[in-house]
Amino acid sequence: MTVSSIELPTGETVTVFHVTEGTGTAGIYFNVMRTKNNYVPSVQVNYHALIPKFQTVLVQQIEASGFCFDAIVCPPSSRNDLQPYRDAILGKWPVRDFTETFTRKGEIKAQNSETTVDDLVEREFVHSPNGYEPSIKSILIVDETIVTGKSAAALIKLLRRAGMPADSRVAIAVCSKMN
Repeated sequence: MTVSSIELPTGETVTVFHVTEGTGTAGIYFNVMRTKNNYVPSVQVNYHALIPKFQTVLVQQIEASGFCFDAIVCPPSSRNDLQPYRDAILGKWPVRDFTETFTRKGEIKAQNSETTVDDLVEREFVHSPNGYEPSIKSILIVDETIVTGKSAAALIKLLRRAGMPADSRVAIAVCSKMN
């Protein structure tokens, strides 16, 4: 089981469930897709063939941990790489999904080293609260990868701004934890 923790740029430490580290098929695929350099079709084919296995392992990790959550959220993205993991988690735990309450303007990327959490909160992510944010006791952020945690920190900040309690538990589930 691959469970670790990460300190977000805001100083909050959260649990991270991840199937792989930044190396191997998934890490190579995500790096290629992120940078759009050296596109090799076989990398995509190999990664997509492993998605069912990655979904299963991620769900098993969360289940084995005993982490109980009453909501999930995924960062808004122009790519659909997180969707299989979101689907697998919602298939096992039919909880409230806050993903659709977020959109993005498409102006800045979290992966850029100069981008800050505040940039994402104030200039990139748009949150349209649905009124259920104050009821969140624990939330699972689902994404395909995590590098620095800026996107996760921005989601948390926006949900708290909309009323999610400060003591709500947060964990993150990703396919690959990048270094």
